[in-house]
Amino acid sequence: SSSGLGFTPKGDAEKDKFISSIDADRYISLISPKRVVMIHNINDKSIPFEAAVNTYSIAKEPKLLLYIIETEKCNHGYCNEMHDSLKNALSFVMGKIDK
Repeated sequence: SSSGLGFTPKGDAEKDKFISSIDADRYISLISPKRVVMIHNINDKSIPFEAAVNTYSIAKEPKLLLYIIETEKCNHGYCNEMHDSLKNALSFVMGKIDK
């Protein structure tokens, strides 16, 4: 996921546990010290850009910048305009490049 859900527990332990387990805001800081990279299309109509920025801000180092894709060609998911950013992101995650 490229962002968290902004979820606040509602008092149903089973549902709260499940939703928290898929809420990136709840687990992104636990990924450290592994490398974190985020790529997000600013025009994504499914996940607000501000939500991705918030989740990225929660991530601990080492993290690479939040790659911002600006295209109307793809709304949500992979598109050709992401190729170079994705290639750089994978190189960073694999330790082949630093920030």
